[in-house]
Amino acid sequence: TGRRCTNMVAAAAIAANKKRQAKAKAKRDALRKQLENDKREAEGFFNEISTDDGKTIPSDKLADLLQRAIGDDHTVNDDGKNMVLNHLGKKQGSEPPHENLQLPKDDVVEAIGKYRYFLTHADKIERLFAEFDKNHNNILEKAELKKAMQAIEDREHSGTNARVVFGMETRVRVTDEDVDYIMELCDESGDGGIDRAEALP
Repeated sequence: TGRRCTNMVAAAAIAANKKRQAKAKAKRDALRKQLENDKREAEGFFNEISTDDGKTIPSDKLADLLQRAIGDDHTVNDDGKNMVLNHLGKKQGSEPPHENLQLPKDDVVEAIGKYRYFLTHADKIERLFAEFDKNHNNILEKAELKKAMQAIEDREHSGTNARVVFGMETRVRVTDEDVDYIMELCDESGDGGIDRAEALP
């Protein structure tokens, strides 16, 4: 009976893990679909504003484009516009205040998607930076990012969402390699940290 009980516990743990994985995949798929729809819509707005057949827009038209993209439910404030413009300027190697730039379509469309996501998740992102950006430079550097990733891992996999293997709750430790991987994926500007825009999907 002991072996059968162990097998049942293992089977239950595997089933629970598969259920969590399926749920996470469904969330990722829904987000991907939303981002694709947002991208198509943003491309249309971009083409309406562009004066060079949809290749670029001048940086002084960015606020107008963002307002069209988010609709009348929100108002683009200077902080939001500056976050997006800073992200786009860094991608071009420009130094602040990022004036008189010609912003390429692909970069702007991607930034619009991130900005929309930011609007719906701004509280979470601001809490993340408030808690972990210890030197207040508006980027999460490697050590800060590691602490943030560990905190997120611990919060998301505790209690009823805990990983249970053979009846025991397991914890995953974030490694330097994990942080390096995230930095490689997200640090688009190459400045050694993740800013708010780079923290968005």
